Order: sequence, then C-alpha cells, then structure tokens
Amino acid sequence: MDLVGLDTYAMVIKELAGTLTDSPWKAFFYVPDWIEKLIENGAIGTKTKKGIYEKRGTDIWVFDVEKGEYRKAKRKQVDEDVKKALKQADQFTSLAKLDNPQAKFLCCLYSDLFHYCAYYLSDIAKSAKEIDLAMRWGYGWERGPFEIWQDFGWQTIANHLKSEAKAGHLLSSGTKIPEWALDPHRTGVHDDEGSWSAPSGQKKKKKKKK
Repeated sequence: MDLVGLDTYAMVIKELAGTLTDSPWKAFFYVPDWIEKLIENGAIGTKTKKGIYEKRGTDIWVFDVEKGEYRKAKRKQVDEDVKKALKQADQFTSLAKLDNPQAKFLCCLYSDLFHYCAYYLSDIAKSAKEIDLAMRWGYGWERGPFEIWQDFGWQTIANHLKSEAKAGHLLSSGTKIPEWALDPHRTGVHDDEGSWSAPSGQKKKKKKKK
C-alpha cells in the first residue's frame, strides 16, 4: 500500500464503493479512519517517505493503530511455526492446523481471496488464466490466485471454503460459492490443454502456435 500510495488506495476503494453497489462485499469498501488520518497528515507512503512504514536511518518504524503513533518495527515478527508451515508441500493444510493468530490471519486472507475470485470469475474474465495473469503482470505476484488454489489442492480449499461459509467465518459467508468451484471431481482450473472458463462453463483451450 505504501508503494502504491495510500491516497491511490483510498481513491480505488471509494471508486469501488460507488460503482459496485450491488456487491456482496460492499460493506467492506471503505477506508479505515486511521488511514484517512495518515492521508490528511501527508503520510501517503513511499513517495512522501512516510506512510504505514517509515525508514529512520537503518531502522524501520511502523504505524501503531492502537497508539496512533509510530513504533520501531520488530525484526523477527513471523512465528517460527508459521515459517515452517509455509515451507511444507501442503502449505495451507499445515497453516490451518496451527492454533496461531498469524496462521489464522493467513488462512482468512486466502479463504476470502479464493471466494471472491471464484464468485466474480464469470463476470470479469474469459477464463481463470486472465485473472492469474493480471495479478502476476499487474501486481507482481509470483502466482495468481487460481494458481495458488490449485497448488494448495483444489478439493482441500473447496472443502475448507464450505466449512468456513457454514461457520460464518468468511467475509461474505452468505454469498454462494459457485457450483463449478465445488465440483467434487475438479482438481484445478489449469492444465496443459487450457484454463477453465466460468462464462462458457467449459475449458478455454490454448491457441495453437502457428
């Protein structure tokens, strides 16, 4: 957010709120008061050398929301168990097993990301490939959301989403998860032949090179 600019972030959120008025997630399209105050104070990120983070000499300081002021950031903030889980082949399952606030936070981020992308796929892209490419090329992600979901194990995530929705743990638990995403036979959305297209309900095959 600091790299993009808190002012830009706020502009995008307000645009979403004014445009996506029927979105099941519309209640979350707002800029928190503490970010509004940072913007008012001119602390909008890297371009002003101060935003959520600020570099002071060789130290990094971070804005403490509760105290309303900056504090020196800790060098080692990621829990060791979380680090180990992130290195496992079954990364998501390993995270979900941890009774750790950092692990729970990551699982929530992933769950809502997957739910949101699956819900809107049919409206905003011809196939899952376009979503993943947009996030990789436009935002510098190493993998797109559907690639991450597939790598985690499609059914592992699908079952987790159903469970989280039933428990009311998703940001928009009342919003239906698309049937295609919960297909018990699905192993992913990408393969050597092409990528799943929600609008057409079938695989969009790769174009053959001439």
